[in-house]
Amino acid sequence: MPYTDLISKRPMFDFAVQPASFGSFDPHGCLWATDASHAYQLGRLMATTGEDQVIWKAPHSGHPMKWATVAGEGVA
Repeated sequence: MPYTDLISKRPMFDFAVQPASFGSFDPHGCLWATDASHAYQLGRLMATTGEDQVIWKAPHSGHPMKWATVAGEGVA
């Protein structure tokens, strides 16, 4: 399993999805995903509303980073 804590075998980060209009990461206004695949599924589903969605990679220690943007027509 890539990107895991070698001792606990847990991922060292989580993924979250929120509308691009938020601008910055809001841990209380996002949908948390179980993994990257789930984040892309959520992003595609939410993008059907017509608004771009941002997938954030949120490490357990450190600052979240924009991972991908999901538009109605695909992933940017």
